[in-house]
Amino acid sequence: MAIPFFVYGTLLRGEANHTRFRGAIERLERATLRGARLFDLGPYPMALETANDADEIVGELIWPVPSRAAHILKSLDRLEGVDGDNPTSRASLFRRELRNARIVGESDGENAQNLVTCYVYFGRETAARRGRFIASGDWRARFREKWS
Repeated sequence: MAIPFFVYGTLLRGEANHTRFRGAIERLERATLRGARLFDLGPYPMALETANDADEIVGELIWPVPSRAAHILKSLDRLEGVDGDNPTSRASLFRRELRNARIVGESDGENAQNLVTCYVYFGRETAARRGRFIASGDWRARFREKWS
């Protein structure tokens, strides 16, 4: 099985870049990622890794069709400006890391079986801090927070 991607912004279902996955998704699941904060940079969000498990962002796990996983990885690295040969480099705007996300379901609770290792794109602190912090950790809720 291919490694899933945790997405939290324009790659979410119904958002502008989600169509990049057309025909390449095996399944989608709602998920959260602890140890991260979300920032609104205007046209896109940026997740910033933190050392605090109380910080959490809301997103989705995208499970690629195994035969398309390498293609999706290259496509996403290109979109995020990540060097595929050095995905954890802090020289680019984003870096790709492996982290654990928690699948969110009707009755999942805090079960460790709900943890899934996935790829996550984190931004640079200097760039993220120029944006507006999204307290809910939910890109889709950013406008409600902004105007309420």
